[in-house]
Amino acid sequence: MRLLTFNIRTSSALADLGHHWLFRRRAVRRTVRAVGADVVALQEVRPGQLRFLARQLPRHRIAAAGRDGRGRGEACPVLVGPAWSLESWQVRWLSRTPDVPGSVMPGAAVPRICTVARLREVATGVRVTVANTHLDHRSRSVRARSVRLLAEWAAGDPTPWVVVGDLNCRVDAPELAALLDAGWTDALASLPSTGAGSATYHGFVGSTDGPRIDQVLVTPRVRTEAARVLHATGRPASDHWPVVADLSFTESSG
Repeated sequence: MRLLTFNIRTSSALADLGHHWLFRRRAVRRTVRAVGADVVALQEVRPGQLRFLARQLPRHRIAAAGRDGRGRGEACPVLVGPAWSLESWQVRWLSRTPDVPGSVMPGAAVPRICTVARLREVATGVRVTVANTHLDHRSRSVRARSVRLLAEWAAGDPTPWVVVGDLNCRVDAPELAALLDAGWTDALASLPSTGAGSATYHGFVGSTDGPRIDQVLVTPRVRTEAARVLHATGRPASDHWPVVADLSFTESSG
């Protein structure tokens, strides 16, 4: 499986009108198409952005819902290519009531969601669960409680899991301990958590040095064949760099 995770920057931000979606959308399209990913996990995606990208990837099935639970607001969509079957999916809220649309973890700035997609490889029957999320940007405590939820969901599932997205913290941050202490691994372990060549957030300035806050974390039955941050030159497509990982799975859980 080739997996791409990419925070494409919401189209509604007023603070960076010079980088509005209308000026960036073709660059995002080129980036996503060039990777040729089986699974595309995006963050900060509003409905108009998703419609645009869905037209560019007509063979990909889409799992997505806005964080208000009614199709509006930002989503964390998972787009699944033809080599994999999208068997089921749901959006869960990172809160004390994950099934209640719009619910908020105490202390969080806004509602945060996770799109959980259950996939099966058409050729082999291998099953895997991909969880795409965007953690709170303000509170370490909220991030830690959200990560504990992810760990609990995965612990009760026999399939391999892959958690991807903008986690708003470095991989060595204490708030990710619930996953890493349970045997999960960092697919980008070949890169340091911060420093030269590690940056995934750059604020539209194109820097490649800094912290890596966009992550791919996997359970033990997932093997990372290759993974990298896709740094580029020229006008950035987003304020984050995309991350791509080539993953394989040791056995079918089906």
